[in-house]
Amino acid sequence: MVLLCSLALYKPLHIVVGVDASIRNDSNGIVAVTKQGDRIVLVRNQKWQPSKKNPIDFEASLERYIRELNDQFTIKACYYDPYQFHRSAMTLAKDHIKMVEYPQTLDRLTQMSQNLYDLIIGRNLLLYPDKEVKAHAQKAIATETPGGWRIVKKQTSHKIDLIITLAIACQGAVNMKTGQREWIRTDVPDLLGENEENEDGWENVSGLH
Repeated sequence: MVLLCSLALYKPLHIVVGVDASIRNDSNGIVAVTKQGDRIVLVRNQKWQPSKKNPIDFEASLERYIRELNDQFTIKACYYDPYQFHRSAMTLAKDHIKMVEYPQTLDRLTQMSQNLYDLIIGRNLLLYPDKEVKAHAQKAIATETPGGWRIVKKQTSHKIDLIITLAIACQGAVNMKTGQREWIRTDVPDLLGENEENEDGWENVSGLH
């Protein structure tokens, strides 16, 4: 069942956040998910695209967005790669946001990719319609390695940061306790139309290919 809710009902919702940060060139992504029974549900996502001439200001973008998420929901954990996000993570931790280091090593990339693959095959990943997420999903493929499936780009120029970030968040969420039922975004109140129990407005990621 999908329940529409007001912002006032958001704070009890427990979420896990994934962060993929880069100062220049690569896009930056933040994805928030929650766990509903055996399902992982996309709650929010945001992308930023810096350039060589206009590097990203983490404080004004990613840090601010994470604080907004923490105001609206209860962040159980925020997973990040410390390579370029260490200072920001330390700053956010001072605001009592639980920051968890998640270096994107080969073994962890394989682990989170395999977990995302398992969620997709089991039809246990539910996404709201989003053009950016869909575009990144269509540019990502799974390649089999001795340790399991790993997410890679179809072409080196492709951007798949939101899918990588989704995989990070899902990896953190699989072990969290089942949260509250109120998880629809207030910025899309007509997402389900008149039937609040109709999940057709949401997409299983396997339908994005």
